[in-house]
Amino acid sequence: MITGKTLIAWGYRPGAWFTEAIAAAEKARLAGSDEMAIRAVVDRLASQSVPPAVALRKAGELPYRLNLRADDDDEAANIAAVERQMRELLRLPTIVAGSIMPDACPSGSAPGTIPVGGVAAAKDAIHPGMHSADICCSMAVTIFADVEPTALLDAGMKRSHFGGGGGREGANCTHLSRFWRNLTPTRSCSPWYPPPSSTSPPRAMATTSSTSAA
Repeated sequence: MITGKTLIAWGYRPGAWFTEAIAAAEKARLAGSDEMAIRAVVDRLASQSVPPAVALRKAGELPYRLNLRADDDDEAANIAAVERQMRELLRLPTIVAGSIMPDACPSGSAPGTIPVGGVAAAKDAIHPGMHSADICCSMAVTIFADVEPTALLDAGMKRSHFGGGGGREGANCTHLSRFWRNLTPTRSCSPWYPPPSSTSPPRAMATTSSTSAA
């Protein structure tokens, strides 16, 4: 009996076309065809399963948004390297939009590699290699109005906990509205801890750094 394992043993790559190929191969076997004739049937279906080649865009044809600026020569060199990777990445015809976040840096030297801090939106395609160049790394921006920056940062460092262990459970979880009101810790990690009714929480914007493909 011809099965998917038979086709794989013959060197064929599994795909959606296997269902039709297995049925055709088994039909040929039952009709008395030898292995060579059966493989000819499978070869014919395999050749039909190859998608047509799609040409790459010209470099720079698809624009992208750059969300950072260089303050010195080292940062300028970093941005230039990131942009080289991004321009090459955006040559893929399945990519419809791109952006570079402020935490950007190159990730390797292979052409088409998404840089750290790179964001790519894809249409009708999934690109596993873009999930992600900097996995589990993210960046969040919170905008606080009418707050003295030094006092806010000092309070944040006092209340924040970095690394594993060393802090009591729940101590490093703060709700945004409580953080805004002098960094009072919440009683739990729940994001639904009710904010004080007399104070409006600040506006906030959050973005993920490494890429996502839609």
